Amino acid sequence: MLDGVFNLQDMARITVMGDINDPVYAYFNPSIAYDGRGKLRINIRACTFRVEPNGNYDYRDGSNYSKTKNLYGYLDPKTLAVTKLKEVSYCKNTPAEIAKISGLEDARLYWRDDGMHFIGAQVDTRREYRYPAQQAEFVYDEPTNELKYIRTMLGESPARAEKNWLAPDQPSDLFEYNYSPTQIIKAGKLVGVRYAGFIHGSSQLLWQPKTKTYLAVLHSKHANPLIVGRVYDKMLYVHYVAEFNEQGCLIQLSDPFTFGLQDYIEFVSGAVEHGGDLLMSLGIGDGRWGIARLNKDRAISLLKPYGAIERIPIKSLTRAQHKYITFQQLEAKR
Repeated sequence: MLDGVFNLQDMARITVMGDINDPVYAYFNPSIAYDGRGKLRINIRACTFRVEPNGNYDYRDGSNYSKTKNLYGYLDPKTLAVTKLKEVSYCKNTPAEIAKISGLEDARLYWRDDGMHFIGAQVDTRREYRYPAQQAEFVYDEPTNELKYIRTMLGESPARAEKNWLAPDQPSDLFEYNYSPTQIIKAGKLVGVRYAGFIHGSSQLLWQPKTKTYLAVLHSKHANPLIVGRVYDKMLYVHYVAEFNEQGCLIQLSDPFTFGLQDYIEFVSGAVEHGGDLLMSLGIGDGRWGIARLNKDRAISLLKPYGAIERIPIKSLTRAQHKYITFQQLEAKR
């Protein structure tokens, strides 16, 4: 199916959690980030969506569309104990798709001076996903346990919507989010060279001061061509360790890997550094979640130069040159 896929279990410690006894909601796709006091916070998606063994899907509450709640609390990076987890509410001016219909899907966390920010998909799930995946940004208000609505942003056309944006874990003057390997969001607008590949965002971008680059985890998903009919639970998800330059452009990528959890759907939705390790939070089968711990130096050793656009003769560029590629240079090389 894919060349070079390896099993990360050979080099990482993976703890599976999330088997919560709830007849209506499944708990998966957690995001993790440090707050301003250095405490590790976690947001877990609770959703009515359910994948069936035959590749079909339905909704646990008997309705015909998915509903999401967000549960926010603390995660101990050593023991992985979750504490003070509680459902967040939305402020009065939150868009109706989120507040009254679907909830904020697959929210990612990142800290800024005004508090913990959430960014996730703003969608009306009653419409069977035939719509642009807008991204809504919120900031969490601790006293009221509310998400305060900031703005809604749209990437490309509905036919090329990307719902997995990567936020830098520290504010940057050069970009707000990474949208694709060759595109960023700056001042709420999409900038860069249009990307036609199959790789999508997963974690946040973790700033590396020594190299002035970012470390991240990306993913792609691939259907098994031998499966006929609905294939939702036969979509193989693979991940990549990735390096981005200071401008938010992908420059290095590992070979694809799985977490070896005997489930087709593995989805990283957050990452932080702790004690020399890369901690990755991931959803499993749209019904469980877990934490994977990989030595950071080992992760970096997996990186290889990557051509942000396939037409670029990437092998002729050294790693040092990759580090300073700009979107204008990419455009000139097309």
